[in-house]
Amino acid sequence: MPEGRGAAFFLLLSALLYWALAEPAVASDAGAARAIFVLSYLAGGIGITLPLALMIGSATILALQRELLPRWSGWLGATATGVSLASASMLLGPSNNRSAFYGILLIAAVLGFAWLFTTSLWLALRGNLALRPAE
Repeated sequence: MPEGRGAAFFLLLSALLYWALAEPAVASDAGAARAIFVLSYLAGGIGITLPLALMIGSATILALQRELLPRWSGWLGATATGVSLASASMLLGPSNNRSAFYGILLIAAVLGFAWLFTTSLWLALRGNLALRPAE
């Protein structure tokens, strides 16, 4: 799914921007350091949760239609998708860890990763995933 690749791209971008902050020339320039910090904050926040919301939402619908997942997983997926989409409200507030918007982002991350973990475990235990190498 392209959404998963998008989330992975933004996670890598966030890590690279944080790495750039460790450079002495960047760290000594307050304006450049602040700009790179905000970009990293956005790439590592909503840059990850929005593509994951699309992936979780579409995968939940498809898996429930094909009856690959239990109903509770559908509710978890729908909740994770909704909160992840709501995390875009982070753009309305300050880019710091003390805002209410940041709390929404943290809840989105926890629910999203909980859905990913439980769904992966459920499918692996049921044998719906090809765990053997291709022939």
